Amino acid sequence: MQKLIKWCKTWGFTAASLFLLAFIPLYPKLPLLDIRNTWVYVRVEDFLVLFVLLAWGITLVKDKPLIKSPITIPVLLFWLAGGLSTIHSIFFFVSVVWGIFPNVAFFSFFWRIE
Repeated sequence: MQKLIKWCKTWGFTAASLFLLAFIPLYPKLPLLDIRNTWVYVRVEDFLVLFVLLAWGITLVKDKPLIKSPITIPVLLFWLAGGLSTIHSIFFFVSVVWGIFPNVAFFSFFWRIE
């Protein structure tokens, strides 16, 4: 059991990334959920990517091993800027401009993260 935990800590995200690289192109693009006011559908691989990102985020907060990567800070800043921009646009433009849907804005932001 200890060997498995040590292997997951060492190679877990590499294995998850390789799995996603193989799974996403090979799995059929079958819609799982329909998003109102859009032509967008949530698929199974979207949940897998979300699970890997959540695991990465928990590891980042808990152990902070990935901060040493030179690309981590720019990616986190990109996500922060995109999130603030999305929230700002929803609060200030949805009430003024007709035809803007908050769910579409959030899914567009999540798509950029993915």
